[in-house]
Amino acid sequence: MVRNNIVGKNRTARECALRARLPGLPVLRQTGGGQVGFAVSIGAIATALIVTAPIALFAQSSPLTVQPSTGRVGVGNTNPAYPLDVTGTVNATSFRGDGSQLTNLPTSAGVTALDKVTSNVNVGNTTTETVIYSKSIPGGTLGTNNLLRLTLLSKAQNGYEDESGFFGSVTVRLKYGATTLLIIIGGWNPRSTTTYMPRSWQFVLAGDGATNAQLAWLTRWDTRGTSAEDSTVAKTLQVTAQWDGAYGAAQSFVLEYAMLELLQ
Repeated sequence: MVRNNIVGKNRTARECALRARLPGLPVLRQTGGGQVGFAVSIGAIATALIVTAPIALFAQSSPLTVQPSTGRVGVGNTNPAYPLDVTGTVNATSFRGDGSQLTNLPTSAGVTALDKVTSNVNVGNTTTETVIYSKSIPGGTLGTNNLLRLTLLSKAQNGYEDESGFFGSVTVRLKYGATTLLIIIGGWNPRSTTTYMPRSWQFVLAGDGATNAQLAWLTRWDTRGTSAEDSTVAKTLQVTAQWDGAYGAAQSFVLEYAMLELLQ
């Protein structure tokens, strides 16, 4: 009776020595250099087969999940919901990107610049409400106590004057989410050189003790407003401008500069 013995034994990356020691199924072992060795012995005939293959990845104490159908990888979890889903602490020497979508990061007290706009936005001969500034605020930015400070630099001019010399008015609105927090109406009287429209605007939006309560005001002006938006999700912060009439080609309200800062 002839007995078939199939044995695998790894010695070096380039050598697989064969000995008939164990009956039964083939034995698979990893060799050095990313190779897998199969050792087969049938009767007195011995054959060694070395197959080059990537070294297998496996987790030591937590699951590593790869979903081929979605391309997602889970580290520390078996059901990844994102392209890379990590349950635990991530340690890295660097990250790519501007970090604008990162939230809930530990920070120290101070001022952080979030956005800057230096290109002019002009609202001309129209009565249409026009967005002059817009920024998506990531969820968790305001929290319960943080503040956003938005500084705008603008100028207005018009070729029209009524009998009093007042050339019309511009309505400026501050919005957060679906709520209009502030409405400011101003203009300019060229005869008396009296301004009713600030050249510099500084809006402040603050978390008012809860994630669904906000308070806003315009510094140096006795005007304020409130909202009850859910700040745990992303909301759009907007400023719009709207003329009360269309007076001609010379009419314009120009946003020249905008800076958004986070105060903590």
